[in-house]
Amino acid sequence: MHLKSWILFISLAMMSLSGVGPGHGAESSAGVSALRGFGSVRVGAEVRRTLTIRNPHARAIEIRTIKISTPTVDILSHPRAIGPGETGSVEVRWAPRDPGDLSVTVTVETEGGLSLSPPAFRLRGKARGRNAGAHTPPREPSVPALFTTRILRKPDPTLLLSTASLPRELREGHPVQVIDVRGPAARENAQIPGAIQIPLHALKSMEFLKSRRLVLVGAGCDYALLEPECRRLRERGFMASILEGGLGAWRAAGLPLERTRPDDCSLQAVPPGDFFRERHLDHWVLLNACESEKRLAGELVPQAAALPRTDMKEGLTARIRAAAQDNQHISGRYLLVIDDDGTLCPRIRGELPESGFHRVFFLEGGIRAYRAFVEMQVARAAASSNHPIEGAGASCPSCLRE
Repeated sequence: MHLKSWILFISLAMMSLSGVGPGHGAESSAGVSALRGFGSVRVGAEVRRTLTIRNPHARAIEIRTIKISTPTVDILSHPRAIGPGETGSVEVRWAPRDPGDLSVTVTVETEGGLSLSPPAFRLRGKARGRNAGAHTPPREPSVPALFTTRILRKPDPTLLLSTASLPRELREGHPVQVIDVRGPAARENAQIPGAIQIPLHALKSMEFLKSRRLVLVGAGCDYALLEPECRRLRERGFMASILEGGLGAWRAAGLPLERTRPDDCSLQAVPPGDFFRERHLDHWVLLNACESEKRLAGELVPQAAALPRTDMKEGLTARIRAAAQDNQHISGRYLLVIDDDGTLCPRIRGELPESGFHRVFFLEGGIRAYRAFVEMQVARAAASSNHPIEGAGASCPSCLRE
């Protein structure tokens, strides 16, 4: 074989080993894994790691699923999609049950044939026992990952109208109609002056409203419900938008309200069903302020930052504020406080300053009510042949999509 042929052969072989093929450039990273360590962890403890992935391409990439090679590692959250040139984070958790070494592969699978960088991670760690010869009882079966994983996405900014823009448009006489789509009981507690009350499902039949800009006002914790309806209204020719932050943001901005009850926590209560839909939106900071049910909250809402225990009840407000500020990397605009049974709001509402947040909410009924809701969803899924949950962990290709 001639020298030039040998050079060409070696070059092609090297490109094949490096994952770079002719005409594909250096963006392809198939088969490349990044090594991360959990370190040495005591059995029964918990350790988390954030894995950073990057989109090196010129168009957005949608994540199809995250696969893990062992069920002992949980995926807590990951982005639904990553824009061109942007990065995203996959949060994983390991809570070892037995002593020994861990070696696990986390693979990010995407739509459209484009790979993220890196497309996979290799995680290693070592679990050490509490005491020599001690037996660690197995954990109770956890809720399938389908019901606890957060697939993070951002609200569509083209559908939103801020609390600064709406008052200005109303003052200037623009053809704007505020539509309060909350339930009758919520509207009795507080309402924006001049708003009319129309159920969300009834709007599409009111053709006479097409001549005005419609601003849909929810509670502030129901964007996931309002977004698809707002899109459908626009498709039918309505000029519809969503008030960003809903009534909670309007009140936090000090804007006028009718029939307001200043001491009523119902304006800050997030029903379990609403939170279940909202949990994928990345503007929520989740805070686990449970006392007796802290472990339960860690199982059902593993992304929530745990509030340290203390015997000083007078320091509760300060600890909530400090914990929320420590988690601004998620987003500081929406704070959801989760307690045992939903009784925390009346105790601290007047003490918790909202200056650092646009709004603060509390999970209605606490983690106990949320457990009942999730258990009902699991039972419904198990009874439906169209929504199987067997093995619904992160390795299931369709389990992390909604």
